[in-house]
Amino acid sequence: MSTSRTWDVWNLARQEVYKGVPFDVVTDWVGTARLAASDKIKPSAGELWTAIGEHPHFRSYIPVVVSRSNDAAEALEPLEMEFHYPRPPENDDEVDMIPLIDISMVLLIFFMMSSSSSQMSRVDVPETENAPQIDNNPDTISLEMQLEKVGADPKFGINGGRKPFESAKDLDDMMDKLDLRIKDITGAAHVRIAAAGDLSWDVVEKVMKKLDKKRNDGVALEYTVETNPAKGAK
Repeated sequence: MSTSRTWDVWNLARQEVYKGVPFDVVTDWVGTARLAASDKIKPSAGELWTAIGEHPHFRSYIPVVVSRSNDAAEALEPLEMEFHYPRPPENDDEVDMIPLIDISMVLLIFFMMSSSSSQMSRVDVPETENAPQIDNNPDTISLEMQLEKVGADPKFGINGGRKPFESAKDLDDMMDKLDLRIKDITGAAHVRIAAAGDLSWDVVEKVMKKLDKKRNDGVALEYTVETNPAKGAK
């Protein structure tokens, strides 16, 4: 019987008949279980229906179902593994004393070092000679600028340089008095600008510029700026 002709297929489950189906299509249907072994087949020109499972051309294409009963039985058997869980210690109530000993040793060393350092003799450090003391140095000249009240003109004064405090009419008068006091100082004069906290910075900047001009003109002086709390500001 030739396999190149067409076939009529009878699907019993669907009660459908397919006519003129090529051989390779029929084998594909059988191999993919779209046709069962009990379904019927016959040549398109023939009249006798034959079960696919009994036909010599197609029964070899029927998928073979392998019984998995042995595999199921094997799956139910217990697994043998080489891994062994460690047994818990028999005496669970015992406390590990090693961390406690370590902490005790650290504390002991700490207290020993503390007690030994407290018993050390104090090292006598020689006193520093000629330490700079700006407040008590008679050669320090203070340029003091205060406000009687907010918005008023600042009050100028000069102190130090081996002379008592003097008030100044304005900024220029204060700078003139500074020149007189610098003449009485041997070496570089130290000028301390003491400005009130609420004083405008423009006034302080003017004083600094005048002092910078004096230094550029050859006057030996150094100056610092200090901001003091306002006196009597309202």
